[in-house]
Amino acid sequence: MSALPSRPVLPASGVTFDVVCPEPAGGRPHEVTITPDWRLLHPHDLDAERVGVALGGQCLCVALADHALPAVRGYLAHRLRLDVAQVAHAVDRSWQIGARVRRCCDEPGFPTVRDAAAHLRRPRHWALRFGASTALVTAVAQRILDALAAADPTVGLDQAIDQRCPASDVSEFLVEPYGLSMLWDAGVHPCLLPELVGSDGPLSVKDVLARAYARVENAPYMSGARITGTWPQWGIASAGHTIEQTAELLDPAHGELPPLR
Repeated sequence: MSALPSRPVLPASGVTFDVVCPEPAGGRPHEVTITPDWRLLHPHDLDAERVGVALGGQCLCVALADHALPAVRGYLAHRLRLDVAQVAHAVDRSWQIGARVRRCCDEPGFPTVRDAAAHLRRPRHWALRFGASTALVTAVAQRILDALAAADPTVGLDQAIDQRCPASDVSEFLVEPYGLSMLWDAGVHPCLLPELVGSDGPLSVKDVLARAYARVENAPYMSGARITGTWPQWGIASAGHTIEQTAELLDPAHGELPPLR
């Protein structure tokens, strides 16, 4: 069989681009780099700049480091399926987001794991969670996707369309011939199949999902969470790869895209 695809990683040299921090923080373009371990390298004394921001000043690098970068990391982790989605099956049989965001996904839960996982592939959720501009999160994510696509042409650049499931022969692991897309829609990358299935394969998609989400431990309600469910509860019928966009990519509160260069 063909080898299972691996998940993308940030380039070893990181991702570098220019930003413009307004005066007095800078006023001229300067480089920033997102390192492979998701740190922001910048020329500022960021603690001093945070004081200025608290007094009403502006510094794009503060917004990047404190708000946008953690939001981008969460968003791309879910878009690229770098781990299973941060969701859990609650006692009321709904699917809940691990760290719910007020006026975004606090109430009610989602009917299927696919719906909950798809919600976490939208930049607006992460922007709201970390207090960032949706426009800034989207712009920084695009820089990273551009860099990833330069090394891996399977990485999708259009954020209005979900990242496509990588093709692979997984008949050794899954009962259903169409199971790979079903798992992908539910936030599970094919490279996790050997770990999830082990020597028990092939398994049904339902059983693989039960194993994948039984190990999620980041939600306070997990002590009463269910790890089994009927087919309708799992919601594993594939709905294709287009994400329904529920929020504009440009944040009306911030107007134009931020001055990334």
